[in-house]
Amino acid sequence: MRIVSQALGSAALVITLCACGGKQPAPEPEPQPAAEPAAEAPAPEPAEEAVAAAEEEPSPDEVPVAADFEEEAETQIDDGNYVSELDKLQAELDDLEAMLDGRKPIPGSTQ
Repeated sequence: MRIVSQALGSAALVITLCACGGKQPAPEPEPQPAAEPAAEAPAPEPAEEAVAAAEEEPSPDEVPVAADFEEEAETQIDDGNYVSELDKLQAELDDLEAMLDGRKPIPGSTQ
């Protein structure tokens, strides 16, 4: 049971870390109506960009923690499937690492 308990704790931690990865799809750009050429608007100030970026950051209450996943892990992971669940988590971590290293494209990115 100690191994299962450790596996559940590890799985909850990995799920938490993966959940913070932000797998939300990028919003589709709104179609712009055809307009007559006009003077271009000035570039936004760096302070405005920083404020916009700060607004997108989740608050500490919105960031998932291990406790958020414990109940789910306890009901879905048992003695018979904990090895396969850990293998799935490791495969997901390997994919994320490959995306960060540039060895694999990031879904939804234009690069």
